[in-house]
Amino acid sequence: MFDKVLGLIQTYGIINVAVQAVEKLRTPKRCIRQDTVMVSERCASKNFEKMEEPDKQIAVIFVLHRFFPDGCGGTEQFTKNLASELKKRDHKVAVCAYSEYERHQYTDCTGGILWRMEEVDGIPVFYFRKERPKLNLIKDIEANGDDYTGFMEMLKERYKPDVFHFTHMSRVSGIAQYCRQNGIPYVVTITDFFALCHYSVYVRKDGCFCSGSCEGRMCAEKCVCITMHQTDRYERSKEILETAETVTAPSRFVMGIFKRELPELEVKVIPHSIKAVNAGRNPDGKRNSGRFIYVGSLTPEKGVHTLIQAFSQMPDFCALEIYGGGRQGYVKKLRKAAAGDRRVTFAGAVSHEMIERAYLDADCVVIPSEVPETYCMVLHEALASGRFVVASRIGAIPEAVAEGRSGLLFEPGNAGDLLEKMLASLNLKNTEHRDLDPLSEIRTYLGIYGRICQGESSRNAYTGGEEGTAV
Repeated sequence: MFDKVLGLIQTYGIINVAVQAVEKLRTPKRCIRQDTVMVSERCASKNFEKMEEPDKQIAVIFVLHRFFPDGCGGTEQFTKNLASELKKRDHKVAVCAYSEYERHQYTDCTGGILWRMEEVDGIPVFYFRKERPKLNLIKDIEANGDDYTGFMEMLKERYKPDVFHFTHMSRVSGIAQYCRQNGIPYVVTITDFFALCHYSVYVRKDGCFCSGSCEGRMCAEKCVCITMHQTDRYERSKEILETAETVTAPSRFVMGIFKRELPELEVKVIPHSIKAVNAGRNPDGKRNSGRFIYVGSLTPEKGVHTLIQAFSQMPDFCALEIYGGGRQGYVKKLRKAAAGDRRVTFAGAVSHEMIERAYLDADCVVIPSEVPETYCMVLHEALASGRFVVASRIGAIPEAVAEGRSGLLFEPGNAGDLLEKMLASLNLKNTEHRDLDPLSEIRTYLGIYGRICQGESSRNAYTGGEEGTAV
């Protein structure tokens, strides 16, 4: 912990770190109250217009707030999957990811931007940061891209990109502003609520689901942040989104939130592709063995504490395996809560191949999120593996769950309701067949990139448009 604090001070300066620490102490845990849950309805899938893949090599640079191995969440996995599929098709790709390493860990400095280049599974990755960034860079939207001029010129010279694709805006909004100011085509995929909410979760500090930012005014009133001006942040975010060639989202839930906040913004729903996995054990529908698993980050908003509380009342023959890592303090609390229960195993962070095997060996995957999920990769991976799920009735989750057939939904944060649904799942299995096309996402994005390369607008490239929905 001391090393992390020292690193932040070396990167941001002691005053900025002190201000951020005070603000963090003033901000309670953002887990939504049960009486304020907002969800989207489950709906039938619609098809996108078939788009022709480009007949020439295209160059795409993906930009996001962090990348492997620094971060391994859904956004990072989505970005990596897309970049890998492009590379397989002989297109030119690179990833540009913010990092908070100390100065000596970078190999180059261009125009005030520290950077180093490494490869992750054959994908070139530029890890970068400003020599002395402001700490509110984590939450704010930058006003312009002037600070990135030299760095962007270097990237353009090396890769001659046809398009930049932003899969998260935190820490990298200055690059988006540079693209906007210089007429460089870019695409934005909304993977969480950061563009509207400086805490990314769209939950107010009182635990209520946000009813709208009111152009930043409600943020200033309900979720005060002393390091930025909220209405200015809203306007800067709006201009970045409205200038993008295409704005996409992985679910109807996310699309609906952004359409409510920015009615003129066109948002296209493109579900993330999930690799189909052959269904594993228990094919005959008999009573299962009671093996439950959790996969994901170990943070309060993911609700793992609620899962452990509920599981403590499950029959003795049941078992719970928890995959993932997280904040040290919270993990200690989880281990303490599960102390003495030999049925609970903390497996830690493991490879995705091991996660796939864990899905197939499990009877049920539990997703106890307490903040709105914008898509939830784990949910879709579990369903693609033929697993039954018990998940929070929140955010985009209900779009994918056929209640009673592929899973059961419970009230987020309600350990009693979760226990009831886990008990019920002991006699249920996933009976809903899902026809998955793991390449639909890459084909759709290739069509978008191709239209941009041809100088055409990609905004109206779908028959589904705003009515598109998650798989």
